[in-house]
Amino acid sequence: IATIVIDALMTPTDVVKQRLQVAHSPYKGVVDCVSQMLRKEGMSAFFKSYRTTLVMNIPFQIVHFGIYEAAKQSLVQHWAAPGQEVGE
Repeated sequence: IATIVIDALMTPTDVVKQRLQVAHSPYKGVVDCVSQMLRKEGMSAFFKSYRTTLVMNIPFQIVHFGIYEAAKQSLVQHWAAPGQEVGE
C-alpha cells in the first residue's frame, strides 16, 4: 500500500520534472508548467504515467521485500548463538 501512496504523490512531481527537462521546453519554470498543464490538459495530465509507474514498482517491491526477508531470516539463523531466541 505504501508504494501506491508514494507513487500517487511522486508521479505528478515527476511529470512536471520531465516536461521541464525536455529540450526547448515551452515552460518558463515549475509554476508556469503546472498552471499550463492544469489549464490546457486538466488534472489527469499529472497522472498519465501513474499506471506505468505502478506496473513497474509493485513487482519490484514484492521481489525486494521477499529477498530482504529471506536474507534476514537466513542471517539470523546463521549468526544466532545456540539457544538464543530470534530478536534477543
